[in-house]
Amino acid sequence: MNRGYLILFALLACSFCPTEEVAVKGHLRSKSHKRVSNVVIFVKGAIENGLGATTTDKNGDFILGFDDWERTKPLLFYYVNEGRDTILLKSVMKLKNDMPEMTFWIK
Repeated sequence: MNRGYLILFALLACSFCPTEEVAVKGHLRSKSHKRVSNVVIFVKGAIENGLGATTTDKNGDFILGFDDWERTKPLLFYYVNEGRDTILLKSVMKLKNDMPEMTFWIK
């Protein structure tokens, strides 16, 4: 079999592999009363640029959905502050289930 066909077959087979979907129920809280509403929260993997992004509601709560996270460990959770700085909230190696609840505190 031609090597090109073998590579094409492998790529097609992997594209149908199931991915594990996750929805993080999150809360952004501030110890110093900084604004937590309408803040962008996103997650990156070690080998992926961006797995998912969302915006917090008026209380700082959000749901962040993404998939294929098992092969991109660690998961890096960030937020973008009022000055448009990107700040790391937490690095996570393992999630307990497919709908974990997480609270992130900012100073």
